[in-house]
Amino acid sequence: MVASVGDLLTFARMHLREGVHAGLRVLSAQAVQSMQTPVADMPRLAEWSQSHGLGWVRDDLYELPVIGHDGATIGQTAALRLVPSHGLGFAVMCNSEHSPSFRQDVLREVLDALGMPSWPRDGWEATKVPDRAIAGRYEATGMTIDVRIEDDRAHLTMRYDDFIAPGQVNETTFELVEGVDGRLRIRRDPDEPWLDVAFMRSADGKDVLYYHARAHLRVT
Repeated sequence: MVASVGDLLTFARMHLREGVHAGLRVLSAQAVQSMQTPVADMPRLAEWSQSHGLGWVRDDLYELPVIGHDGATIGQTAALRLVPSHGLGFAVMCNSEHSPSFRQDVLREVLDALGMPSWPRDGWEATKVPDRAIAGRYEATGMTIDVRIEDDRAHLTMRYDDFIAPGQVNETTFELVEGVDGRLRIRRDPDEPWLDVAFMRSADGKDVLYYHARAHLRVT
């Protein structure tokens, strides 16, 4: 889907009004509520995301439910956030690698201005190389992730299909580190923000790497 900030806010307004836009019902109130109801838990990553609804990612911000969804294309990112209990919605579009930290700062500033609770500022610091047990290959549709841990360095390499140029594969390598709180993060360069990853075991015993709300199963 391609949309402007105005389009995203129109979509948000419809959901905040229980499925009604410009006097016309687009979704039933029950459907809107069902979409916001958690159906699957997920690892708690730093920026946000605690569970999935139907089409929405959810988080309980100091018991204040926030829903949203992100998107991206070449050189651009978009984020939509809604606080249904307060009728609040906002969209952020930018063309920067720093967009995750930027949109989090925007949300924090908006909530602070409204006297609403917001996420605490992140004091995370890298402290050590992750456990070697997570080294291996992880895969999801269109994406292969290799985790390598050698001596005192750890790297995570992503290879993904280029949807603009079929047959072309893009590759990006990140530094992978662990913080004192046990959370794992990656980044390409020292001047870029850290991004969260999580290594877990699924209910059926499979090793999974979570990145950007997507699960990648271990294959080696």
